[in-house]
Amino acid sequence: MSELNSVEKTAKILICNALLYELEKEREVSRYRFSYTTLAFIANRQRLSPEFLKELDDVLVELGWSFINMGDSFAIVKTEKINQWTKLAYKRVEDLVNYSDEEISEKFKELIDNEPDFTTESAS
Repeated sequence: MSELNSVEKTAKILICNALLYELEKEREVSRYRFSYTTLAFIANRQRLSPEFLKELDDVLVELGWSFINMGDSFAIVKTEKINQWTKLAYKRVEDLVNYSDEEISEKFKELIDNEPDFTTESAS
């Protein structure tokens, strides 16, 4: 079996993948997702241990990217882009914390049913 790739090498290859895609498509890539199989291939490992994934997260942060583990797949996002996201505090949901499971389920359904559709634009 060939040598396992280091966490740092793996992180840099993941970022290179985004940068090469940027050159290919001539547009910025601030985030992308990938499979467990892809990460295992890049890391040259059959199994991705929790310790490896934690170290990968740490190295990516140092390189300006954030790592997201979604269970059976992963994503990386430029940390500077995440810092531009809307930040929500708990104030608007403060009362919901004390709701029962049934009450929060009802509130959740009510909000989902009334969720505005921002994908359609009205004609001006």
